[in-house]
Amino acid sequence: MNPTRDELDELTKEDTLLDVYRLVVRRLPRRPIYRWIVVGAYLLIVVAALSSSTTAGEIASRTREWALTFFNFAATVLCILLAGFPIFATIATSELVRPLVKIPEEKSGLSYLKYIAGRFMHVFIWYVLFLFVYAAVALFGWYGGPCTALGHLLAWLFGEDVARFATAMGLAFVGAFFVHLLIVLQSFIFNVYASFMFIAQANLEYAEWKRAEELAKSRTPSGAQPPPSDEEAPEEDVSSRGHFQA
Repeated sequence: MNPTRDELDELTKEDTLLDVYRLVVRRLPRRPIYRWIVVGAYLLIVVAALSSSTTAGEIASRTREWALTFFNFAATVLCILLAGFPIFATIATSELVRPLVKIPEEKSGLSYLKYIAGRFMHVFIWYVLFLFVYAAVALFGWYGGPCTALGHLLAWLFGEDVARFATAMGLAFVGAFFVHLLIVLQSFIFNVYASFMFIAQANLEYAEWKRAEELAKSRTPSGAQPPPSDEEAPEEDVSSRGHFQA
């Protein structure tokens, strides 16, 4: 059951966070309903902004307020999430790491070890991206800054309605992105629970298999063929053991 050289190399082939997203996170199964919730939130915010009597400048001011509030929220939550990552790190120091490296998750094709790690990294990557987006709003969206100049240019070229529509789209982007982060957060909470239960169940089954192997070895008559060693042990089918949330 020892991992092969290819399986060991697979564990460390990512060099950057972008590689982790491209090679691991993008292969994770997702629920389409979450995408539609985010799209629905985006459209609702656009409609609400345009149906009000607010000007483009007032919508832009609300966008800056949302960005600052959501930035503080995301930074706080990210620190809390990073503190919970050692839950996963405990796997790497247990005997369970060998079967998790060898057994593939059926939907993504990743090993179960990378599949569980990918669920954690999926959350971290979105929150880091969220902070970059909101930092960009704070840097370029301040009153009198580049975004204000762009709004004035749109109003001068195409009229106030076009400027209001563009500003409403910016507000909706900030708000819908925040809705997406809330969805990612709730999936993270469930995945922490699912990871803990998965590790506990797999660890108990692996310990039971080890005890059965040792018992079989102790009962083997002298000169008889010994039972399969740990390297020859059959892989367990855990395709239905872990139920993680996209």
